[in-house]
Amino acid sequence: MDVDPAWLDRAREHAPVLAQSTAFRGGFIVHLAHRLHAVGWSGYFVSLTHDLGVDVPASMAGPPGAFNLPAFAIVLMVAALLVIGIKQSADTNTLLVAVKSTVLVVFVVAGAAYINRANLTPFIPPNTGAFGQFGWSGILRGAGVMFSAAL
Repeated sequence: MDVDPAWLDRAREHAPVLAQSTAFRGGFIVHLAHRLHAVGWSGYFVSLTHDLGVDVPASMAGPPGAFNLPAFAIVLMVAALLVIGIKQSADTNTLLVAVKSTVLVVFVVAGAAYINRANLTPFIPPNTGAFGQFGWSGILRGAGVMFSAAL
């Protein structure tokens, strides 16, 4: 089978363009994911400042369609970390994981005193007849929600 050399030349010319456009699409998807994460972190930040007695105006931390100053600041901080370097970024990530793990352990230890064993009987309540309402289908529904939330 003979291959047309002109076709091969055209394929070689277009290959870098296809690779670049694929890389651009991948980078754009990552960018959108970071924006969504920043909006989520912004909600936590606004809640934290509210608990500390400082209220962030809704116009500065509005829904994703409006300008969200805390999310913008978080994106700038993450970008600054990436510009400084991967090593510092990895160290900061390690510190944040340590802080989150410590908060989780403190939460579990502090909440352990409030466990009421009577609330654990029956451990798996019977299904109410509708899919996802208690029973094994409810457990699977909850697992699915948590799995998709972790993505």
